[in-house]
Amino acid sequence: MARIDELFCDLVGTLDSLNVPYAVMGGFAIRAFSVPRATYDIDIIAKLGEADIASLFEWVEEAEYGWRADSEHNRVLNVAGMPYIQLLAWDRHQSIAADIFLCSCDYHRSVLSRRWQAEINGFKAWIVSVEDLILLKVAAGGLRDISDITERFFCPTEIDQKYLRHWGERMGITERLEQILPLISH
Repeated sequence: MARIDELFCDLVGTLDSLNVPYAVMGGFAIRAFSVPRATYDIDIIAKLGEADIASLFEWVEEAEYGWRADSEHNRVLNVAGMPYIQLLAWDRHQSIAADIFLCSCDYHRSVLSRRWQAEINGFKAWIVSVEDLILLKVAAGGLRDISDITERFFCPTEIDQKYLRHWGERMGITERLEQILPLISH
């Protein structure tokens, strides 16, 4: 098993054992809707309380993983106003990151309420809905993100256009979303 897959299975298993609501995003979630592609990190959104965070870091130390912190006492980082924890594993001479975004707004709560369980690499995990995967990929806006949902993506269900447009407007991505929607296969 590749080191990133090992970290994925360990992390998801730990979140499940802690009864933490979470949803896998990014490249691992794409695997549930598409031909698998290589991914070099893990992206998860989770509703972690203080006790959950403490338990998560105990597990990190026991499992001999690491984390990135902005100071000795602050393990919660911030990117674009979103708090997250970054766990690290090492494979030869490179690090593998698992970014756990902390549920911190109405959209995140919506993402967790719409998650569903899928099998990824033979392992059951909670993943974001197809609509949330599209929104998150459009919001990220990278070439790989857009390619994931326009070239590699197969949507097995009807897409909830009303949900996409509602959150697209609130996220400020309406124009990009409207350009991409016609390109998505379903």
